[in-house]
Amino acid sequence: MNRGERKRVIVHRPIVRPVQAPRPGPAPLTEADLLMDPDRYASELLWIRDKRGDVIPFRLNPVQLRISEAKKRTRALGKPERYLTLKSRRQGVTTYEQALSFHGVATRANYQALTLAHDDKSTEKIFRIANLFYDTLIEDYRPRRLTASNKRDLNFPGLRSLYSIGTAGSRAVGRGDTLNRVHWSETAWSPGTKEDQRRTLAGLTEAASAGEVGLETTPNGVGDLFHEKFTEAMKGRNEWTPLFFPWFADPTYRLTVGESEALSIMRGLTEEESKLVVKHKLDAGQIAWRRMQIEELKHLFPQEYPEDWETCFLVSGQSFFDKAKINALFHDCKEPVHAREDGTFIQWQKPLEGRHYVCGADVAEGLREGNRSVMGVLDLESGEQVAVIRGKWPPEEFARLCADVATIYNTALLGVERNNHGHSCLNTLSNSIQYRELYYHKEYDSTGKGLPALGWPTSPKTRPIMLDDLREAVEGRYMAVHDRTLLEECRTFGPNERGRYEGLNGAYDDSLFAWGIAWQIRKVSSRHGSASLSKEYESAVQSSALGRMYSGDSIPVSVASFNQLPGRLY
Repeated sequence: MNRGERKRVIVHRPIVRPVQAPRPGPAPLTEADLLMDPDRYASELLWIRDKRGDVIPFRLNPVQLRISEAKKRTRALGKPERYLTLKSRRQGVTTYEQALSFHGVATRANYQALTLAHDDKSTEKIFRIANLFYDTLIEDYRPRRLTASNKRDLNFPGLRSLYSIGTAGSRAVGRGDTLNRVHWSETAWSPGTKEDQRRTLAGLTEAASAGEVGLETTPNGVGDLFHEKFTEAMKGRNEWTPLFFPWFADPTYRLTVGESEALSIMRGLTEEESKLVVKHKLDAGQIAWRRMQIEELKHLFPQEYPEDWETCFLVSGQSFFDKAKINALFHDCKEPVHAREDGTFIQWQKPLEGRHYVCGADVAEGLREGNRSVMGVLDLESGEQVAVIRGKWPPEEFARLCADVATIYNTALLGVERNNHGHSCLNTLSNSIQYRELYYHKEYDSTGKGLPALGWPTSPKTRPIMLDDLREAVEGRYMAVHDRTLLEECRTFGPNERGRYEGLNGAYDDSLFAWGIAWQIRKVSSRHGSASLSKEYESAVQSSALGRMYSGDSIPVSVASFNQLPGRLY
């Protein structure tokens, strides 16, 4: 037998501990105990680097023990070994998962374990954990390694076992393999779109169809794949086992405080701190640590050290908007005075005589699987949101809906984005309907002469101005926001891989742009006219008796086009 290969015949004998670091403990363990129990194997044989950088024996911390117990319960119940771990920073979750993978490949024949990291730097960092396990392992239990210089795997030919690590986003990772164990670290921070992540996960779960798959991460906002899976798992809607570890699950996250300081801290608790103390039995040392971290991390604290699983998604992740301010706005949203059941038409205030209104419209193609077309209506004087239409209609039909609603709101000034499908919508409004209050954007030629052009242009020049103005209006409460869909989109609006701001992970941003255009139209002090609205069309809109939108209202006003689209509102 080659040196370093594990004996095939198990001899029940006490473990011989390394001379350099004898470990105190109860009665000696047998070799069979170690080979069968990954936790005992880790505690007796593996070494790690602690938070100070010192190499020390691996002792399972409270979070790691809770993960171990959760996995034992899952196996005992016969459930699929699928785990979603939402965690705080530096709780040892990744280290423990690597210990489980290392135990598998170092003690079992034909065992395949794969780890995915979210970027190259993390890939190297995690692999150093596994290398340390191997380098400090007692020689009697150290399998022969095929290539010591390989930076991406531990290949043990005597056992025909392989530990490998890759970076998420690589098309080759896990493809075509048969795996016993998969660990995907920082899933929410992995590159690619939500669909890219979904394809990666599908490949991994197929490769480990009879094994274990574990995803762990700190939160990165709403809308990504991990958020979707975790939320479903918490509601019992999928086969995954969700695990959540807030920062106070780690007993080391506390400061040492004296008796008088502790008394002062507990007497000076904020309302938020008081709720945490009551709910989670936190002490003064933990509150002091929390205050120190908030002072250092500011708005990143809830992301790095979450306190409840729902809120941490809402306040984490890269975003164009201040998520704390956006979340606070939800409480101030007014309930609609009228809303269609399918959500295509919502009113928070009916039109008032003598008031002026403006509209902004973002136009989509109208496909079932595509984006939505949205038009928002603002009170010109107050900046309050008063109505919105939102759905998936062909541009021509959306144009008629826009004209209907804008007419109801005292023939409001209507600004339609002219990019892409907006041209078709504008053509219908201008030529077929002849709506008379259309926005014209002044554009300047090479001589500096301003020429009016129909519609709002979202361009590299106007886009950042529109977004900055919208952020200021929403966060500063200059726009009275009632549209919860807008606020939801603000939560998921951030920079993509190229730095361009958009709805992340496939999230919608059409309401955001519609209200952004409406706010720009509001800034225009003069009214821009077009050919007059055809009298026949205006009369039909104002007097149609089909399905009145004002239930019980004496004003005989309806939105005719909505009632002409049976079965088309999806």
